[in-house]
Amino acid sequence: MDVKSLPFDIERLPRCRLTLGYLVSLSSTILVITIAVGGVAVVDSEVIPLWIGLPGFFGALLFAGAAGQRMSNFGKQLRQRDALTVLARDGRAPVLFLRSFADEDVVDLTSRTGKGIRRSEETLCDALRDVGPVIAIGRPGEQLPVRLEFVIFS
Repeated sequence: MDVKSLPFDIERLPRCRLTLGYLVSLSSTILVITIAVGGVAVVDSEVIPLWIGLPGFFGALLFAGAAGQRMSNFGKQLRQRDALTVLARDGRAPVLFLRSFADEDVVDLTSRTGKGIRRSEETLCDALRDVGPVIAIGRPGEQLPVRLEFVIFS
C-alpha cells in the first residue's frame, strides 16, 4: 500500500516500540511473580508475625496485580502495530471501525472469553477480525493508541 495515495496522513510508529512493549509486558509478569514468591518466603520464614505478614502479603499481592495489569496494558499499547503494517500483511479488505470517543470505556458484561472484563469494542473487533483487518481512528493528539485490540490511524 502506497502512503502517498491515501487522502490523509498516517504516522508510522517507531519500530523500537515493539521490543520495548515486549520488555514492559515481561517486566509486569516478573513483578507479580517476584512479589508472590517473596511474600510467601517472608510469611513462611516466621520473621514477621503471621498476623502482620499475611495481611501485608495480600496487600502487596493486590498492589503487584494492579501494577502488573497496568504495565501489561502499557506493553500492549507499545506493541500496537500501525495500520499500514497490518494492511500490508493482510490482503483482505479492511473493516473501518467508527465509534464515539465517549464510548471508549463501555464494558461488555456478556463477554465469556475468560479474559476478564473487556470493553465492548474489544469483543466486537475480535468478531470482525474474521472478516478483515480492523482499522480504527485514534483520538487526535494521543501519543499511544489507547485501545489495544485493533489498529489505530494516527
